[in-house]
Amino acid sequence: MNKKAKFAAALLVLMLAGCATAAGGLIGGGVDRASGGDGSAGAMIGAGAGMMIDVLD
Repeated sequence: MNKKAKFAAALLVLMLAGCATAAGGLIGGGVDRASGGDGSAGAMIGAGAGMMIDVLD
């Protein structure tokens, strides 16, 4: 891999690890709404899981 590709990969990992709480909330809310819920329970569960990833990362 050249330097640009390594830098882009490192930046992508940093961005994904830094916003796991928000991403988990969005994904969880979407899954909950798709299964017939109102989206709030799935968003809370997803955000909690994402928060644990942020804390442990």
